[in-house]
Amino acid sequence: MAKDWHHYLKKYVWDDDKTPFLIGVPRLNRTQAKNEVFLYALFLSVPAALLCAAVLAYSMKNGIDVLALPGAYAASVCIAAAWLHLTKSRIAAYYCTAVPVVLLAYFLLHGFHPRLGWLDQVLIVAVLLLWLRYTLRIVAIARRFPAMPEAPGPT
Repeated sequence: MAKDWHHYLKKYVWDDDKTPFLIGVPRLNRTQAKNEVFLYALFLSVPAALLCAAVLAYSMKNGIDVLALPGAYAASVCIAAAWLHLTKSRIAAYYCTAVPVVLLAYFLLHGFHPRLGWLDQVLIVAVLLLWLRYTLRIVAIARRFPAMPEAPGPT
């Protein structure tokens, strides 16, 4: 039973080809890098698209353009994530790196919601810092992508 559990965990969570998060960037091949960048672009663009749609819906309902800047930024993040996925561009990777920095700056300038406890605030900051650390891996993948080897063929 324990062997079956490990097999399914390895197959669906830590598959070296589909989810190579535990493999160092110098050891990645192009297929692994493409999969990781696709998952990151998806992770980044879905909330940004939802925010963009929410801002657009609010603006259309109330006729207020106060939220135009966050909506435009969310739309630009969606475009950058798509550009990163399609081209593996370093510029797009750097732009996507700015997202957790922007969120940290927002909390620094505007503070947290008054109902959030200190533990919630610490968890939010920790998640944003871990996200920022992970974006550095995405930048490293984009930088090394042109020189990455192709995936080995089936044996």
